[in-house]
Amino acid sequence: MRMFILWMLLVILGNLNAQTLVVAGYESESQRKIAERLIEQSREKSWNRREWEAHCRENGYVVVGSGDVIYLIPIYYTPEFIEYSLVPFVEHLAQLHLKVTTQEMLSPPLKQVIFALAARAPDWGVSWGLSSPEIAETKLRSGAIAVGLKAGWLFESASDSTKPLHVLVDLQSLEYSPTKVLETFRLERVPTISSVPKNSGLSDWSFLFSHPLGIERRIEHMKAYLEWVLAFQKQLQLLWQQTKSRIQSILCAQEIPLQMGATYSISEIEDMFRGIGLVIPLEGKVSESLIYREWQIWLTVLYQDEMGTGTIEVCVPLETLMGMKRRN
Repeated sequence: MRMFILWMLLVILGNLNAQTLVVAGYESESQRKIAERLIEQSREKSWNRREWEAHCRENGYVVVGSGDVIYLIPIYYTPEFIEYSLVPFVEHLAQLHLKVTTQEMLSPPLKQVIFALAARAPDWGVSWGLSSPEIAETKLRSGAIAVGLKAGWLFESASDSTKPLHVLVDLQSLEYSPTKVLETFRLERVPTISSVPKNSGLSDWSFLFSHPLGIERRIEHMKAYLEWVLAFQKQLQLLWQQTKSRIQSILCAQEIPLQMGATYSISEIEDMFRGIGLVIPLEGKVSESLIYREWQIWLTVLYQDEMGTGTIEVCVPLETLMGMKRRN
């Protein structure tokens, strides 16, 4: 009798994971394939949740929810993205002589940064010829595209004009030679496209369910899923200023005595940043007095120009990459 009871308990425990509902959201075909594989693994008899969660993280998903219902959320929508991928990625690039890299040179956690970029491609891909996340990821995986960082201090003219002039003090330590980039990486040309893709957003998500559910239950779980995403986005917003300061300390060891909202003359700015940053007028003009607005970080995308002798660089704000801010 005891053996029978023990056997029944083992059967029940062995089937607990089969009763766990897994809901995965995805924004691209490659994410769908990953989510399908992760859901299939959750059905295995030898399923170990802790090991499975680590495997999910390596593949760009964070696991949230109770034992009965699990939601798989792309890591770049969650605060875990900062510690697990973003900050290590910045540290990695800061150590590189060229300050750019391709995906094959990165560890799995760091790959998630640029695959997150691919998933956000519909927001800004028109500017460098990528009309879908699949094309972006294909180019990244093939090494046709290199990625790097750009960072600097953004100023705005202090005049009362209706259209303020902007000046960027570009961090010189992140400069790189297009010739050396092409010598190091086999980048490709990216053809231009004429149609502008629509912006991606929460309304464009698709979902996978590990078990068949009625329409009402599916809608219920999709709403709960998006509530998780929105909650994580709020957490990211709260953490972002602290994260930017942390990234600034990684990329620029010197402490710059700037105060947000304070006004500085152009000569003061040039003296302050001599040997550190290059003053670049973004509208072709420079005002005599400038207001310091923010420290800004961009992920840069590099590919061959039409002549094949240099590189074209497109910059994407990290807020946009993580879905916290729309591209203007």
